[in-house]
Amino acid sequence: MKQFVVYFVGFLLLLEGSEATEYTVGDATGWNVPSNTSFYQQWASGKNFTTADTLVFNFATNAHNVDSVSMEAYEKCDTKGTSNLISTGPAKVALNTSGAHYFICTVGTHCSLGQKLAVNVSGTTTPSASTPTTTAGSSPSSNAPSSTALVAFSVMFLAIAINLLF
Repeated sequence: MKQFVVYFVGFLLLLEGSEATEYTVGDATGWNVPSNTSFYQQWASGKNFTTADTLVFNFATNAHNVDSVSMEAYEKCDTKGTSNLISTGPAKVALNTSGAHYFICTVGTHCSLGQKLAVNVSGTTTPSASTPTTTAGSSPSSNAPSSTALVAFSVMFLAIAINLLF
């Protein structure tokens, strides 16, 4: 019985680490032409993106769009070959694979004005570099303790109490 409780607690702790986060790109600013070209790099810095997460691009349909592009297209703001283009806002993009992911707005000169985002996605929830480039930035906005962590802690406490009683 003791082994079952220990394994069950371990399982709950693993669940806490696999919780997905939904990030609103740019927070209150949304997905728009920013006031400075490093805005989205600063927004992403310090965030721990994982393969379970989702990016939400809030933008007005027909005013902006979002396209998942290669690093080269990101760096050059190359808007040709928009096979992954989402033109209806808001757009949700699931981060299903680890590694660097690049997004741009293909409307006019929006990308060259800074409406582009690069994120580094890890396969786990352990802290990692959040953007493929090194920039100073804001603190994470989605790192509040989860209810799953509270449940896991409560179950762990209960398991210890049961262990001491038997």
